[in-house]
Amino acid sequence: MEHVTLSTEYTTEPTLIRAGQGRRLANLLIDSLAIFAMIFGLGVVLAATGQEALLDSLDNGLLERLLFIVLSVAYYLIMEGLFGRTLGKILTRTRVVTDEGLQPSFGDILKRTAWRIVPFDGLSFLGDAYGWHDSRSNTMVVRD
Repeated sequence: MEHVTLSTEYTTEPTLIRAGQGRRLANLLIDSLAIFAMIFGLGVVLAATGQEALLDSLDNGLLERLLFIVLSVAYYLIMEGLFGRTLGKILTRTRVVTDEGLQPSFGDILKRTAWRIVPFDGLSFLGDAYGWHDSRSNTMVVRD
C-alpha cells in the first residue's frame, strides 16, 4: 500500500464582492450624518467658548458649504486613510480596496476624496455601483 501525504499548504485568492448600490447609499447617508454631527459639535464648542461672533459669521450659505466640504475632506481622508473605512462602511460591513484588492495608499485615498467634491459625483452611481470617485482612484468598495 502506497502512502500519500496531502499538503495542506495551499493558498486561495480571496473573493471580493463589490458592495451594491443599497449599501453604498447607506454609507453615504450615515457618513453625511456623521459630518453633520461634526458641524453641530463645532457649533456647540464655539457657543460654549463664547465665540458667538464666529458662529454667527458661519451663518452664510457659501461659508456653510465650504465648512461642509472641508470637514467632509478631513473625515474621508482620516477615516479611509487610516482605517480603510468610514463610520458608514463599518456599519454596513464594507471597506475600500484597490482594484487589485489591496489596501489603498494615501495617494489613492486623496484622489478618491478629491473626486467626491465634484458636484455630480453622486449621479455617477445611477447606472452602476462604481462611481467616479471609485473609477478615477482605481478603488472600489467591497463587502467584508
